[in-house]
Amino acid sequence: MLGVIRFPGSIMAIFRLDPALRISTRRGQILAWLPAQARPRILSARTVERLASVLAGLDPSGLPPEELRDLRDAGLLVSPSADQAAAPPSIDLPAQHPSISELPALVRQVSQTCLFPGEREFVAWSPSLRAYCRLPGALALRLLAAGEGKAVPDLLAGLAAGSLDEARARAGLAQLLAAGLLVPATATRTKPVASTSPIETDAVHLGEGDPWAALQPDGRTPIYFVTHHADHLPLALGMLRAHLMAHRGGELLRHYQPLPIVSVGADQMQALYRRFGPGLWLFSNYMWSHEYNRGLSAAAKAADPRNLTIHGGPSAPKYEEACQRHMQANPHVDVVVRGEGEATLVELLEALAKGQGIDALREVAGLTYRSGQALVRTAERHRLAAMDELPSPYLSGMFNHYGGKVVAAILESNRGCPYACTFCDWGSATQQKIRSFDLERVKAEIDWIGRQRIRVLWIADANFGIFKRDVDIAEHVAATKARYGYPREVVVNYPKNATEKIAEIVKVFARAGICSQGIISIQTTDPDTLAVIRRDNIKTKKYDELGDIFRRENLPLSTDLMIGLPGATVKSFKGDLQYYFDDDVGVKAYRTQLLPNAPMSDPEYLRENQIRVDAQQYLVSTSSYSTADLAEMLEIWSAFDIADGYAVLRYVARFLQWEHGIAATELIHAIVRTVRTAPAAYPAITWLFRHFQAERQALGGWGPFYAEIADFARRELGVPMDPGFRTTLRVNELMMPGEGRRFPEVHALEHDFAAWFDANVRARAPAARLLADYPPGRLEITDPYRMCETDFHRIEQYDNHQVFFELASSTSRRRSVPNFVEQRA
Repeated sequence: MLGVIRFPGSIMAIFRLDPALRISTRRGQILAWLPAQARPRILSARTVERLASVLAGLDPSGLPPEELRDLRDAGLLVSPSADQAAAPPSIDLPAQHPSISELPALVRQVSQTCLFPGEREFVAWSPSLRAYCRLPGALALRLLAAGEGKAVPDLLAGLAAGSLDEARARAGLAQLLAAGLLVPATATRTKPVASTSPIETDAVHLGEGDPWAALQPDGRTPIYFVTHHADHLPLALGMLRAHLMAHRGGELLRHYQPLPIVSVGADQMQALYRRFGPGLWLFSNYMWSHEYNRGLSAAAKAADPRNLTIHGGPSAPKYEEACQRHMQANPHVDVVVRGEGEATLVELLEALAKGQGIDALREVAGLTYRSGQALVRTAERHRLAAMDELPSPYLSGMFNHYGGKVVAAILESNRGCPYACTFCDWGSATQQKIRSFDLERVKAEIDWIGRQRIRVLWIADANFGIFKRDVDIAEHVAATKARYGYPREVVVNYPKNATEKIAEIVKVFARAGICSQGIISIQTTDPDTLAVIRRDNIKTKKYDELGDIFRRENLPLSTDLMIGLPGATVKSFKGDLQYYFDDDVGVKAYRTQLLPNAPMSDPEYLRENQIRVDAQQYLVSTSSYSTADLAEMLEIWSAFDIADGYAVLRYVARFLQWEHGIAATELIHAIVRTVRTAPAAYPAITWLFRHFQAERQALGGWGPFYAEIADFARRELGVPMDPGFRTTLRVNELMMPGEGRRFPEVHALEHDFAAWFDANVRARAPAARLLADYPPGRLEITDPYRMCETDFHRIEQYDNHQVFFELASSTSRRRSVPNFVEQRA
């Protein structure tokens, strides 16, 4: 609807609401979304009321001119043009449903609800009616006001204050309920709980009381173990403490007071320091803990120069030049440990106990330390030969009083890696030879983790499944889960050269109801890139054979790719994605990050491949790609993850590829380019591909989104609407979660989609028979993990190699059981 506005100075302007405008609510705020803007604009209820009057053709002059100008400048009010989209066809709200005899006490919006500009009023998509419903101005405001939950008397009062009497106000709310736009707030989308849902987010609190409370300074030098993730047991620190306490019958305890490993934050560590005073501070540096550790290390050194800060772990640099730069940039770092730390630590403590000062460390191998203004680098340390000389931190009680809300425990059954991939420091850090811990010790540790009811087990081997005994370990994990109900999820790194043992292990976990899956750690299929990263000794053919085994056994399988490896290009990255799309294998991709001890960090390798990194050490360009190329790869990956990982275009992309020869990656790349260059042309597509990763929904509903996908395919790709495409769009929409559905659902389809899909997947190529040539069919859909009830703003998957979003049918990708955790702040 067009309106006229008089700005100061008697300037007349003709305007309309931008047809791409979407208005939603979140946490009590009204948000206006426009495709040309990356972030929403916050509106007042009065502004929405005035916008509704513009749609109705009423005089909006009650708004201050400066506010009207602000709305125009913000893009909410635009000049009309011939190429603007027409308002969507709409229907009146339904009459009150017979089952609604009285209004509930509390109501809320159904998820994904938003207002669209209609012909003369706002409209909202009703998933249950599959139509846009017209909303008189007062009802549109009350729908927004309901938000995430509102008392009906408050909503009625707001309506009565407008143009409706109480009877009409009650009838209006009943109509919104009948249309499925409002639901009783008792149908809350909250965090599912263990007693009612297969999705659980519980964590265990280890130990009772404060293990520090009874401790007092006793003249020995205190040793502080700096923890980082409260919800993960710190295996590396536990190994260090267990070894130093057991070393030579506890000899070091005459000199040192190793304080308990407890989940405490920086402020609590400072309080403990005020009690125990100067001592040794042990930091285990990883990508995720390095910055936190640097801050606490600097604070400890500033508090008293007598504090000795000792840094080890994968992010403690081993290359001499890098280590020098690191210690010069961080003058609070006293000692850097290279490689395995257990033996190095006890020798360091023995040397310092002699009282000869810092230079007593000169004879301790595997260190770089600060001696006055100089940096001293000692000899290299040989790897540990007998792993069972190291006590188990689990079995020796290191974590019995850890506290915190523990979600995960980490376990090693072996150390070492026979590969030397340039992006990884595993092989170089452990000097390649694999050394195993005693099998009975490993099983006892698994028992401890199960008894403590810890949800997630991380097996920190570089290649779990490389040995026959790894199947035995998997079977013990399954037996432990059967005995105690835990662990619920197992996260592993499978062998780089795929073996049938991986399928055996995943089958064991699947039968036990453990969240886990096979992961193909291939990083790239491009031969040129594999050569650059020195991974051409790994046989990609083995992965194809493994994929066949997983399909035959109906087991979940995914692959890990890396974005921005040296040697990669936009074309090669798209080729990687297309390769696994064609095989129907789930993909997770990660940006390449320069690890300080990986062969990629060798100065000569950096120069040879012209590698540039950002402040977080992520690669931003190499000799094979520019920063603009990397940005393109990241955009393509984000869109691919939404389209295929979350299945938002899982079926549409396959239909267009199988029947129209449009490769999935070309479809996705076309969407990426359109969202970037012409966002207003397809507002639903733009919103989803910009915001889905955070919102996990289609604003306004799945129906409008797929209608726009059909329009995009027709206008941009030349694909007409036909019975096959219509069936595919309907199936893709049905497979997306949405509130208010009752399962199982059985849908009659124009064509037998399941049979067509299965024929094409089995052929691993476009089958000769088109979908439109199939007779009518039926598709049963279920929601075994209650995706339709899940609030993705409250919980998230612990590990996202397999994405839980798509509903279940004979066509959905095979998955194990899910494991969700509460979202971290």
